[in-house]
Amino acid sequence: MRYKNIIKETDKEKLRMLLFKYIDFTNFDSFLYFLENNNKKLYEFFKEVNDNLIDLFIDKEPLIFDISNDDIINITGETGSGKTTYTNNNFSDNNKYEVIHTDILFNDDIKVSLFQEELRKKIFKKYSDEYYPTGYNLKINFNHFNDVLKMIINSKDKINKCLVIDSGQYRHLKNYNLLKGKLIIIRTSVSESINRACIRFSNRYKNATSDEILNHKIKKYTAYELYKKFNTLIIKSYILYRF
Repeated sequence: MRYKNIIKETDKEKLRMLLFKYIDFTNFDSFLYFLENNNKKLYEFFKEVNDNLIDLFIDKEPLIFDISNDDIINITGETGSGKTTYTNNNFSDNNKYEVIHTDILFNDDIKVSLFQEELRKKIFKKYSDEYYPTGYNLKINFNHFNDVLKMIINSKDKINKCLVIDSGQYRHLKNYNLLKGKLIIIRTSVSESINRACIRFSNRYKNATSDEILNHKIKKYTAYELYKKFNTLIIKSYILYRF
């Protein structure tokens, strides 16, 4: 039986480690079915988790996990989910918050604060070989997001403010020990996020043809399969912080 050691394990920490490991390679629906028939207590917990996952069509309120007392707020969600709007509505006081939008941090054409400029230089120096030829952006991908996040968090002691990190790259988080403070996951539905992303594209490229808009939409639907990675982030966060 694939999950038999879950049934046998009674130590909470060991069980948490087992569950955390299984989430990476199991089908969550199959896992729920197994628990429903073999472990009612765990089933009730993960049924609640399932109800709180990002939905294809239903918008949900942001999901907040309290991780530690550190003055750090991690905000994440898909493109078009409303991360930046949420950040601007809640953390706009520049005297209290140092807001880092990683899309802007990785773009050397956009002006940032002195603190972020120094951070940007460190990141660009480390990944200079992955600089786009146009000089427009730094190609930060899931292979080294964890390292970049560590650099951002370790810079916190240089500012006397709450550090707010707005990034969609949390979907690629591997080292959960990096997370401190609060984790806020914006749970706008996948369909609404795609709709917003397409509107943004049309507004940015006024002369785009109908075919170009359609191709962008198809591209976005393909890319938004990554929302499943955000649901994995939610499941693992439940295991780590609420189990």
